[in-house]
Amino acid sequence: MDISFIFHMGIYNVPGFDTGIQKRKVQNGSEWYMKRLLETTEFRPVSGSKQTKEHHQKVYGEKKYEEFSKDFTLSKWGIDAWMAMCKEVNPDATVIITARHHDGYCLFPTKTTRFNAVETGPGFDVVQRFKEAALKHGLKFGVYYSWGEFFKGFTVQYINSVVIPQVRELMMYDPKVWWFDGHWFCKTKAGSALLRKLCLDIKASGGVANDRIGEGNVDLAEFRVHGDRFLPEEKQDHLWQHITTVGLSWGMLKQGNVYKTTEQIVGLYQQVKQKGGTFLLNLASDELGRMDPEEWKVLKELSEVFVV
Repeated sequence: MDISFIFHMGIYNVPGFDTGIQKRKVQNGSEWYMKRLLETTEFRPVSGSKQTKEHHQKVYGEKKYEEFSKDFTLSKWGIDAWMAMCKEVNPDATVIITARHHDGYCLFPTKTTRFNAVETGPGFDVVQRFKEAALKHGLKFGVYYSWGEFFKGFTVQYINSVVIPQVRELMMYDPKVWWFDGHWFCKTKAGSALLRKLCLDIKASGGVANDRIGEGNVDLAEFRVHGDRFLPEEKQDHLWQHITTVGLSWGMLKQGNVYKTTEQIVGLYQQVKQKGGTFLLNLASDELGRMDPEEWKVLKELSEVFVV
């Protein structure tokens, strides 16, 4: 079988809130909490911003988004159990961790910002611990990285002072798969050219990347993703990947969630395989490092379906 896993871990999982996902054309989730909370434009504001602001005021008052890092302790993180279960589903799986999402919070120590897990969170290198557990169980290790951050311009200066240093820091972990996102932040030829240089270095080091790497750089991608939850009508003539969620959201959703059944996940997997794709399943954990119980249940049932 060809099923792998991506884990959305970040401080957005502290509130774990979103609403109206099913009505959206672009079904992002609780991982966009910061964007919705701090959105100020009255012209086509991001969907759910009004409800997020109301929820935040009611539950957290004047608490700043960055302060959620204090609650992101991962004190009950059963990473070995996660990896063991992934191994049971697919002994050759790749497991990917969200090293940095669009909020800019890094799960690794970085010289570019104190807004990282070592200095303002659980107090340890989350990416390193994830990698060690993956390799211990014989799984391939990968990282998710968002090129940009909410409310920060994707300028050449930003790329040179933040993106390039952070990607080079992550290269030290030697991930075999790079799952890039936030490609829409990059809107200039100069920005795409800088991203291209980074991707060439990644390729030279033996890593592979998806296609969200800047306009004109798709030739460097090992596999295509197209859109979230993309499922073509016909078999593709290139290597591509379907990425989907068990629940509605990519990040943890603590209320109002609706989950796919194991049978539905298996059905999707079979459709993807028939059309020549690989399958990436998203999972999320709360601020203590506990996986959503319903997602854990599906993962366990998948281990029984895909028994070797």
